[in-house]
Amino acid sequence: MLVWRGGLLVIAGSMTVGAFVAYLQLYLRFIGRGFRIPQLVNSIQSGGAAYARLKPWLAPPLPPYAEPRWASFHASQIAGA
Repeated sequence: MLVWRGGLLVIAGSMTVGAFVAYLQLYLRFIGRGFRIPQLVNSIQSGGAAYARLKPWLAPPLPPYAEPRWASFHASQIAGA
């Protein structure tokens, strides 16, 4: 459908061959990674389901007044090291 419609526009003179090729390339860029969208949605849903199963086992958070000052910040610590 896309090639047919674009071909008609080129024949009618409202689109050049170069613009048509550029349009096809842009279209292919957009649909080339479309298969990853369901994978992303699935990972978000599975993460939510896992959190719902684990939530009863997690320790309750401390109330803000019981946390030490700057508890989540350590200037000399690198995350993951």
